[in-house]
Amino acid sequence: MILVNGVETDYIKADDRGLLYGDGLFETVAVRDSKPRLLEMHFQRLRDSAAKLSIQGFDTDAIAKDIDLIISKSGYHDAVVRLTITRNSSERGYASLSVEANVVISISPLPEYISEKRQTGIEVIFSEVLLNKDSYLAGIKHLNRLTQVLVANEAASKGVDEALVFSEDGIVIEGSKSNVFFVYGDQIKTPYIKDYGVAGIMRQRVIDVAQDAGYRLEEANLTLDHLLDVDAVFVTNCVIGIWPVASLNERVFNNFDCARKLQQILIEDMA
Repeated sequence: MILVNGVETDYIKADDRGLLYGDGLFETVAVRDSKPRLLEMHFQRLRDSAAKLSIQGFDTDAIAKDIDLIISKSGYHDAVVRLTITRNSSERGYASLSVEANVVISISPLPEYISEKRQTGIEVIFSEVLLNKDSYLAGIKHLNRLTQVLVANEAASKGVDEALVFSEDGIVIEGSKSNVFFVYGDQIKTPYIKDYGVAGIMRQRVIDVAQDAGYRLEEANLTLDHLLDVDAVFVTNCVIGIWPVASLNERVFNNFDCARKLQQILIEDMA
């Protein structure tokens, strides 16, 4: 089921700027027991990102009602809602002063493997794709996702669940669809999101509650050398929640303790 500007349809104009230029933003919202999780955090990131890109003409109160509507009509109890905001259509060319956004909301059932991999852990590799520095767009979940497509395809072609990407200067940044955390005893380190990557909602929740789980958390620039003595690894996003890493480039990890503690603390945030 899809809503476009509150109307049930799968039609959007071929000259929409989201299609032509990736001119827009998106949020992926977990639904558990028919309720969207962490919705206000998603809306705050959306508003902040839209302000930075000068995208306007949408109302998060109306969007919240449409999300409730699409969940109700779908009949799904555990699901994934995709919210896409584009700058609408315009005359040909990059420039646009459009003041009316297009709002597209879709829903799909939560895949069964999501909860399974929270228990078993996942296989991860290092991607051959490198991220280019983009300080202005860093942290924003914009529609330009070609790098993530390439990384995800690389992981799929090698039969693993996720691939971690490095910056051009050798700093580990994130996965194709996730943020990553490294555990060293009672300390957790996660890549600093400044010039690269997406500032994930679940990433922020882990940062918020790490101390409650008995861990000190630090945002840091981490190279491959920093990963040699890591005790455990886990990845996060709002749909998967927290996935422990069972292997990273064939190195096996059996210690899921930190991931388990955080899963328990954040259980109400996850689908």
